[in-house]
Amino acid sequence: MEFLEAAKKIISLDSCPSQGNAEVVRFLADLARGMGLKVNVKEYIFSGVAQANIVVFPNEKEQKLLLQTHLDTIDPGS
Repeated sequence: MEFLEAAKKIISLDSCPSQGNAEVVRFLADLARGMGLKVNVKEYIFSGVAQANIVVFPNEKEQKLLLQTHLDTIDPGS
């Protein structure tokens, strides 16, 4: 999947706190697995809403990269 196509897909997924971020995490996990990376997903329910965290590992022990970001989008408000 091309970078811009993946970015558009991520943006299109509703990840506001009332909807949860689990759908975004599932998409990113599939994308990472498709790139041959190891994926660890931790799903949980918070205030009745499905949430998740994702950790992606390279396949080689010598390679290391850490990216940390929010996977949710704040509600637009009034």
